[in-house]
Amino acid sequence: MVLVSEKFTKIPIAEIIKIPNDGETVQLYKNRWWAVTEDDCILLFKEHSYQCNTNINIMERVLQSKTHPGVKVQFIETAYIPCEVTNCG
Repeated sequence: MVLVSEKFTKIPIAEIIKIPNDGETVQLYKNRWWAVTEDDCILLFKEHSYQCNTNINIMERVLQSKTHPGVKVQFIETAYIPCEVTNCG
């Protein structure tokens, strides 16, 4: 993970689309539209809220704000977000 600002952390898409290893704890996100940076990373807001939604219109509205410069909306069918048992869900 890379800290973008005080509010956002970036996680490379390549890391979240890999099928997890046996026994690895992940949170599964299916069929979501994500805020994706120019360097192909998803965004995590304040370390607990992923910038995604099942509705593309909501994501497009969110990204129109000045809080997400240089970010596009991208569909990701399956994302495996690594987590510890204490912070999943």
